[in-house]
Amino acid sequence: MLVFATGISGSGRSEYLRSFVQFAKKHKKKVKLYNLGKMLFERAEKIGVYLSPKNVNNAHEDLLTALKADAYDLIIGPEGSNLKKELAENDVLIINAHADFYYNVGYDIAFDPAYFPDLKPDMYVTFIDGSTEIFGRIGKRDQWKYQNLTSKDILLWQNVEVNDTKLVARIFRKPHYVITSGQPLSTLFNLVFYPEVEKVYVSMPITHLRSKEDQIKILKFINELNKYFVVFNPLTVDMGTAAGEEKLKIKGFIIESAEHEQTVRRDMKWQLAQSDKNIVYFPRVLASPGVTDERLLAYLGTKDVFVVHPAEASPFIKKFNTVSRLFYEPEDLFQFLQEDYFNKILPNFLYSMETYENYSEQ
Repeated sequence: MLVFATGISGSGRSEYLRSFVQFAKKHKKKVKLYNLGKMLFERAEKIGVYLSPKNVNNAHEDLLTALKADAYDLIIGPEGSNLKKELAENDVLIINAHADFYYNVGYDIAFDPAYFPDLKPDMYVTFIDGSTEIFGRIGKRDQWKYQNLTSKDILLWQNVEVNDTKLVARIFRKPHYVITSGQPLSTLFNLVFYPEVEKVYVSMPITHLRSKEDQIKILKFINELNKYFVVFNPLTVDMGTAAGEEKLKIKGFIIESAEHEQTVRRDMKWQLAQSDKNIVYFPRVLASPGVTDERLLAYLGTKDVFVVHPAEASPFIKKFNTVSRLFYEPEDLFQFLQEDYFNKILPNFLYSMETYENYSEQ
């Protein structure tokens, strides 16, 4: 299998993928990672062309096109010989690349889809993160120090990165997944090695469930779900205020920043859309417009919807689920999954809540 992975600078993509190689090795799978950006600098050095990491985005487009062509040709080889050899010797190949750059207040295309018919990726993934985390990473890099990126710049760049990667995946009729870099390493592992396992987006009240007790309940619930599904968890992106975020007060109302707009897009258009099921969990009785909207969208999208609600609920909560019942406790849902939905817990299905911080780069 070949996976084409994208993500903007500072998204945590490279850290995740380096750790994923070690994670896969631990679980008896051989993964080879191609870092396309690193390959460009190596090819430039080999032919004696000076290329500064700090100012690489100022390089002439023809030079970058030639270096990318050289890197892709190195991966593919004459008549695909190198690619065939590496695919035979490894369980998975991953090409780590960018789809776009946001630089000098404009977008530049970073990848070259002309090589995709030869690469024939089996899957596309785009890594994302919150603007606070991304700003914290790229703010330390000389390449971005004087770009004066705001929260909105970062989020729009990330949005374009997702859309362009998704577009290529659709052209070639291949799956595309948006993964937060805070997801456990097992998320990508299971997407790659267990593609038959259903994908689930978990909805839960977030804004007003900040207590330690509530968080423990939610994380325990999600950890258990990982035994049955590939779980996309919205809590893996920090909801904190991003660098450059502004609020405009008009007549007593607050128009929230791009962070909030992108949160809705991320949860509903990306992670919920790529899931087979929506599982809703209320640790306690609480109104949540976000959960209501996600649940209705999933229901009208003909996805399975399961609701865990700790008390008798309104007809509207009962209506928009697909099993004609509520589960009053998490244990009720898991019993249903074991006895009525699955014959047994999926055999040989690896699940783990480990994240990339558990692994060194070595």
